[in-house]
Amino acid sequence: FGLNKIQFIQFTYKVFFLFKKINPSVIHVHHSYSAILSTIVFKIFFRGVAIITIHSDYSRYTIIQKISFLLTMLFSDSIISNSKNTHNLLPFFLKAKSTVIYNGVDLSEIQKIMKSKRRGEEGNVFNICTASRLVPLKSVLLIIKAFGMFKYRFNSMLIIIGDGPE
Repeated sequence: FGLNKIQFIQFTYKVFFLFKKINPSVIHVHHSYSAILSTIVFKIFFRGVAIITIHSDYSRYTIIQKISFLLTMLFSDSIISNSKNTHNLLPFFLKAKSTVIYNGVDLSEIQKIMKSKRRGEEGNVFNICTASRLVPLKSVLLIIKAFGMFKYRFNSMLIIIGDGPE
């Protein structure tokens, strides 16, 4: 993972306690080594929905990258492919939980999640968490704007994790 054993344990510890503190209902990850760790920790220790977005042809990755990517997809509840080509490159057993969204947001999926999360209970907060590099390519400002419209309808919180120029 590019981390030594101590760094790996420290990162796992930080992810676990961050999730424990913010208690996200949904995590959305992109394929990277931090995505696999975050997804596995989230699915083993917390209740919620894990979504991964795939942007590229992973067939050119190293064997270690392929294994970590496959584990992330297996632990995820849903896979978003940014094109039909990316979707078609998935292993056959993962295609059923993959949806093609062309660099956008599928609002019907969010509505399904909202209905499944005990909406209307007193004090129930719907937390949305995104973790990525904070660069223009990731469109974090668009996430903030979209959440601005969303938060008025539900008791919710947006958590952004990452670093970069934005």
